[in-house]
Amino acid sequence: MPRPASIWLREQDGFYYTTFRKQKVKLSQDKDEAERAFHALHAQTPEPDTSSTIRPSFRKLADQFLTHAEQTKEPVTFSLQKYFLQSFCDHVKKKLACDLKVADVTGWLLTMNAGGKQKRKLRGKEMPHGKNEQTKLKWGHNSQVTGRAIVRACLNWAVDQGHLTHSPLGRLKAGSYHRRERILTPEERVEIKKHIPDEMFSDFFVFLEQTGCRPFSEAAKVTPAMIDWAEGTVSFVKHKNARKGKSRVVYLSPKAREVLQRRAASKKPDEIVFHTRNGFAFSGPNTVQRIRRLEKVCGIPRFSLYSARHAYITEALERGMSSDIVAELVGNTPKTISRYYSHLDQKKNTMRDAARLAVGG
Repeated sequence: MPRPASIWLREQDGFYYTTFRKQKVKLSQDKDEAERAFHALHAQTPEPDTSSTIRPSFRKLADQFLTHAEQTKEPVTFSLQKYFLQSFCDHVKKKLACDLKVADVTGWLLTMNAGGKQKRKLRGKEMPHGKNEQTKLKWGHNSQVTGRAIVRACLNWAVDQGHLTHSPLGRLKAGSYHRRERILTPEERVEIKKHIPDEMFSDFFVFLEQTGCRPFSEAAKVTPAMIDWAEGTVSFVKHKNARKGKSRVVYLSPKAREVLQRRAASKKPDEIVFHTRNGFAFSGPNTVQRIRRLEKVCGIPRFSLYSARHAYITEALERGMSSDIVAELVGNTPKTISRYYSHLDQKKNTMRDAARLAVGG
């Protein structure tokens, strides 16, 4: 408990002093006058109670962070943040945010890696998976990286907003994702296109292969109104990095242009170009079984539609294009391209040639 406020004599100058709102205040050399000044000082507006703002529980911060996220983030991003923060709140319960330690995060992730449970609800809403009952979970490496990053983001946001003076988890490292994707060889892509029975889906795959687009957030949302035939481009108003003030323009190769011309010819300006037989945009759920069947028919290892994007980026780098140019083509940063997408470790021939070139062989 802090000591009650009082006055004291400083022998060096003969004045009485007190502490008011964490500041040393000079009163008077006369003790009676110093006491009157002391009481007058403390009769002023009391110091605001900061216990609820500077020492909130983590759960309260998480609710405030999610209220902000719901208004500023995409629904998918909001749901992901809510999912992980819900789990961490269940683990730390009513613990104050300022009392959090890295060990709390470590213990949480160990519990979830062993198959933990989600119990309560943040912000009075259902969990993203749509169930209120306890749900057994088991997280791998990438899920743990995401969990650490979201908890850190919540605390950093609280510091920026003035809810905390500093992040108690400043030393926590989120870690790096393990890349699960492999790149499809040109031969595998030819084989895949041979065995796609649906012409619409075949064109969708070719468009991905020719542009390096993100499958579902970009290629699946293309409408005729976005296409500039004179410039040979597709422009997106809503895209992954729109809130960062960046534009997203897809540059069409001759083959990609031919596919779009054929598919967009009979569409209204606001109708999506690529869709299922029922008119729905291609998405993860309605394409996964198609991909699994193609893997089986073609006899190739597991892949996803993102493999076409990764192949586009890697092969562009192999042809000598700079990270800056490739980043502009696919809507990313040069740093991200260099860190995540080059996949040159999978290009054994390229690396062997590079090894010989490095020594002049």
